[in-house]
Formats: sequence, C-alpha cells, structure tokens
Amino acid sequence: MEKGLKILIATIVILIIIFLYYFFNHRMMVNLDNNATTDPHPAVVRAMTAAANYGNASSFYADEAKQVLENLRAATLRSLQLCPRKYKCIITSGASESNNLILRGFIGKCYVSAMEHKTSLDCAEQIGAEIIPGNPQCDDWGIAANGVSIVNLSDETGGNQFAANENAWGEFGINMGNKTIGASGNRENINVGSENINMGNQENINIGNQENMLANILVSVMTVNNETGSLNPIARISRKLKTRGAIIHSDIVQFYGKFDADNPRHREIINSIDCFSISFHKIHGPVGVGALIVPRSLYLRPQICGTQNGGERGGTENIMACAGALAAISITLSGRRRKNFAMHNKLAYLIRTVAATCDMVPFDTFRGKSDRHAYEITQRLFRTNYAAVPLSDNSSFNTLLVAFVKTGKNTNDFRFCNIKFREMMTECGIKISIGSACATGQKGASHVLHELQAPFIIRAGVVRLSLSDYTTYAEIDYFGRMLRKIMG
Repeated sequence: MEKGLKILIATIVILIIIFLYYFFNHRMMVNLDNNATTDPHPAVVRAMTAAANYGNASSFYADEAKQVLENLRAATLRSLQLCPRKYKCIITSGASESNNLILRGFIGKCYVSAMEHKTSLDCAEQIGAEIIPGNPQCDDWGIAANGVSIVNLSDETGGNQFAANENAWGEFGINMGNKTIGASGNRENINVGSENINMGNQENINIGNQENMLANILVSVMTVNNETGSLNPIARISRKLKTRGAIIHSDIVQFYGKFDADNPRHREIINSIDCFSISFHKIHGPVGVGALIVPRSLYLRPQICGTQNGGERGGTENIMACAGALAAISITLSGRRRKNFAMHNKLAYLIRTVAATCDMVPFDTFRGKSDRHAYEITQRLFRTNYAAVPLSDNSSFNTLLVAFVKTGKNTNDFRFCNIKFREMMTECGIKISIGSACATGQKGASHVLHELQAPFIIRAGVVRLSLSDYTTYAEIDYFGRMLRKIMG
C-alpha cells in the first residue's frame, strides 16, 4: 500500500514538472501583427473552397460566380450603410490598387497626406499630386511644403479640442499620455482660376464667380494610420473641405473591420467620406481582394482596361477570394460593439503587460528633440533596463506603437535594436512589425515617424503590436514572458 502511494505521488510530481516546463517553455504561435494581415477565419476558407469551380464571372453560364460578385458588392455597401443607388463598389486586388485607381483615375488635382500608406505616397509622387506634410490631427494640417494651403483647417472655436478628445471607443478609451502635434508653415492660399488651379504665391484666394473653391479637387486622408493606429479627425477635416466642394477619399483599411454601425461617431466618420479604399485580408478574409467605393456620379479613368466593373477596372475577378471576402464581412462586422469593447480591454492589458517590464515614458518627452538630447534623457532613467515610449494615442483601436530605449541602468554597450528584437520574437513564434529599422538613418526610416518628429533613438526601437478579435489573453501573457526574457 505504501509503495503504491509513493508511486502515485511520484507520478503526480513528474506530471506537475512536465506541465510547468511545458507552460514556461512551450513555443506558441502568436500573431501580434494584425495590421499587416489577419489570419483567415475557417468559415472564409470553407467559402473559398466551395467557390473553386464557379468559373469566370464574365462567362454567360457562370451564374454562381456572377452571384458572388453581386453579393459582395451589395454586402460591402450595406456594411457601411451606403445606398447602392448613390455609390458603386469596384472590386480590386486590394487597397493598394484601390488607392492607385482613385488617385490616378481622378480627373482633377489631388492632395495626399504625408502620413498615408506608401502606396498612396509613391503614387502621388508619380502623378505630381501635392503631398501635405504634418499630422492630419494637427490644427493647421493642410499647409503644404511650399507654403500653399488648400484650406485653413484650424478650429476657430476650440483649437484642437476635437483631435485631443476624439476617441474611437466613445465613452471608454486608453490615455497613454501623448499629445498630437503636427507641422505648420506659412499660411497662403490657393489661387483658383475659372478652369484650373494656379499654385502661385498670391496671398488672396481668387475664385472668380465660382461657388466651390475646391471644385475638381480630391483630398486623400486615411481614417486610421496603419503604423500608429491613431484615428484621424476625418469628420472635422471633411467639414472644412466639403464646404469648398472638395471630394474626400480615405483609406479605411484599418477602420473597416472595427466599424460599428450603432456608434454615432463611427457613423459620422463614414458620412464624411466620399470614396473608400478597402482590403479584405485585414478582416480575416483572403489576400488579393479589396474594393474601391465611389459615388456613381464620379467617373474614374480606368488603369486596367476591360469590361469588368463597368469598364473602370478590367480583369477577370478572383471569385474564390471574393467568396472568402463575402464570408469575412459577415463574420467580422457582426456584434461589432461587443468585439470592439473586448479588443479595447485586450489592448489595455497589452499596455499593462509592457509596463510591467519597462518604464512607460510619454512620447512628448522625446518629440522634436535632437538625437543627442534624446539620448541624454534615456540615460537619466534608472528604474528598469529599458523604457517603453508609446507613440499611439488614446484613439487607437487595436494598435500599440511603442519604442523601446536603453536606460541609464543598462550597462551594456549597445542600444536597443528593433531588428534583433523582431528576430528574437520570431524565434519565440511571435509575429510583430517594426516601423523603422535600427540600422537605418534619416533616409531609410519610416515617413510616419519623421512626420511625428521622432528622434533616431526612438525610430531605432519602434515596434508595432496589433491585435485582432481572436487575440487571446494567454497569447498576450506569452508575449509578456518572452519580453521579460529578452529584456532581462
């Protein structure tokens, strides 16, 4: 009897040791880079498999393929509560193509925020569009590099109160202690003639007898920045520009999967936009399919000629991907308020997890500082080996953009390098992203970080962590354990 009891106790002890070893050393696969892409939902994979033999939607007999396209267009418009009589949905290969199509296809002058995705910025440079520097959350955003302004965006009644108080969550939010400051410049205005825009240096606006000062002008500002996760004040920007006849385009890729139709602030954002770029692989759909939504009254010059999409975007549609996108819309946008609240809690937990390992220092401590001054600031920190500097603000839905910097307590001779950090996290099975490489200088760093006036020591340590609806607390805990292991 005693022998049997000893064997039982020994067995239990061994099992406990095995469990603890597995718990602390098990290599999980964790996706904390959901702003880059989300994992396809199983229902999406099933829908794509079922549509594998639907054929070419342009064929006379391919009724099932035609129905998939019709349903996807209708579901996309319905998900944003847009009237199909007023808007059309052009199926594209993703938001990159959608951004290019609207900028290249628009007949008129284009203005693009310097904080946009590289697809928009590179396209803007090629077509000669005006790139507006600074952060769109800034009061005087809209002042171009050459001092010519499309419009004065400052709020005469309250400064930047809208940007400072706007929160993606409505009544709940996360305050990371950051403020949003953008660039400014000399205030001059556009001289608009009777037919074209004269970008001269005249101080006054000459609009002749036209009522719309910004007629035939497209302004492109993304709703949620893909690097910082910050929500831009699209409604405020739109109010200032639409009174002058401008058309507002927005890359809503990072906002679309979080859109809550029952949230008045979300509805206000959608109502303030005229043209929308969407990519479905950001909402647990397949890669390679997206959409561009524009008013039916707006004609775009096709960049790919053909008969599909009313001739505005030719090419045989990817029916399997479209079927997956249709399933993703239904899955991701249902119960959005509940999911957004859950994601808010997970983001707060992620921030606390990082704060448990590193001192949290407000970004304003470093914003606009010289590289030397910024380094001196880090050397005055002595509580932990590394400090964490969050660059995301309290409007972020699912993103923590944070820079890790070496403090004065850390006696090693090398600074924090986000490239090495990413490699170590990848070895642990954790997917993360970096907005700027630690080995790059001024030329190669993220354009967004430059617009935020981040010194090099911040750019060298920037890491982007982004959650999805299916990120679990256990995955965040695992990230926290690996973070403590790496940070020492």
